[in-house]
Amino acid sequence: MRIGRIVGLALFLLFSASISFADETQDAAQSMVTTLGLGTNLGSLGLQAAKRMTTYAIIVRQLGEAKAEALVKEELGRVQPKYQKQWNDNLALSYAEFFEPAEMQSIASERQTSQHFAKFINKQPEVGQSMQGRSKDLLIAFVVDGMKGALTKVANEAQQGASGGSQKP
Repeated sequence: MRIGRIVGLALFLLFSASISFADETQDAAQSMVTTLGLGTNLGSLGLQAAKRMTTYAIIVRQLGEAKAEALVKEELGRVQPKYQKQWNDNLALSYAEFFEPAEMQSIASERQTSQHFAKFINKQPEVGQSMQGRSKDLLIAFVVDGMKGALTKVANEAQQGASGGSQKP
């Protein structure tokens, strides 16, 4: 009976230590992502993805390239806060796969002068691949949400134009 308690206690301590290490790793990754602004590419990636959609081509036909791009950027910017935290969380998880907490803390505070900066650069393809697998659905949801808003504005504008614009009482 006593051996069972000792084993149980050892397993509990081991489990608690691994949770603490996971929290420390995730905290360091979150800090690095935030400090370095690593998640700021959501908007530009969203725009790239939006431009490959049939919906974007429809908006371009209605408004022209410059106005279509401006409208889509505006709508993506409007919905981006809804998705940004999850994007940053996913990015932190991706970095945490490849870096120790001390490495991420060093990179966040020392940037290019960190002894781990070369590893940071060299691991970008792997981090990117991890992030792509982790965030593909999130990126799609973000783009679809933004494009719905853009298409709704185009449709409303077309409807107002067809009815002679807004009429004053």
